[in-house]
Amino acid sequence: MTVLPPEVFCAIAEIARAEAGLHLAPTKTAMVDARVRRRLRLLGLSSYRDYGDLLAGTSPGAERERRILVNAMTTNVTALFRERHHFDAIAAHVAGRMRSRRGEVIRIWSAGGSDGSEAVSAVLAVAEACPGLDAARLQVLVTDVDDGAVQAATAGAYPIAALSAQDWSRYGAFLARREDGSFTLADALRRCIEVRRHNLAGAASVGHAFDAVLCRNVLIYFDDDVKRQVQERLVSAVRPGGILCLGHSERLIAAAPGAEQMARLGTTCFRRDLPGRRVACQ
Repeated sequence: MTVLPPEVFCAIAEIARAEAGLHLAPTKTAMVDARVRRRLRLLGLSSYRDYGDLLAGTSPGAERERRILVNAMTTNVTALFRERHHFDAIAAHVAGRMRSRRGEVIRIWSAGGSDGSEAVSAVLAVAEACPGLDAARLQVLVTDVDDGAVQAATAGAYPIAALSAQDWSRYGAFLARREDGSFTLADALRRCIEVRRHNLAGAASVGHAFDAVLCRNVLIYFDDDVKRQVQERLVSAVRPGGILCLGHSERLIAAAPGAEQMARLGTTCFRRDLPGRRVACQ
């Protein structure tokens, strides 16, 4: 089979941007080529142009394939307690809010949350920091554009080996082992988590009152224009005094709307303050 033709690459890049705001630079041609080849084999297609014709169609099958293509263009690399310092920060922040806002619900959003490992890590960190936690006071939303990630996060089951022996000793009381060699959160904590399919680059909002938002290693998929739009949505979703955590290679765009409200707590952790008003970090 020949190399991915430039016109097919451009068509795929346009679909990825239109469907999910993804930016596929020409330097990604080899990656796109490898992933499209898999689709050709699975679909029994003999050429890239046949695949391009399928993507350009208007049938339900074409629409489904465009979603599959977007899923294939993202890399869902995640793990429990990846970048643990963020979960330490969230646990301390949420514990303070639990004490100062007694009776109120505390909300966390894991945006681009992949298989839910990030949300589970946040719940475990909060449960440890808040002895006797009333689980009904904690709500965690997981969103992702990838259908497979949404399914995995909804199942909420992870290999026992995904946690170290030290973490099993530390968090085991909040977990339930299953006969198939996996584990889940204990039932009361599992009910804290809601999972939705959501396109961060789309127009729909998931809300504007989160005490903590994690959006890690997601902005790297967008070009600067989309990145500014997504950053504005993320900042507006954070409750004043709440915190935002980005991935280790990501930074806020200073010129983007709302950036002036974000006080740096660390290299990739920020607190939202309103202009002219300092909010004490809980």
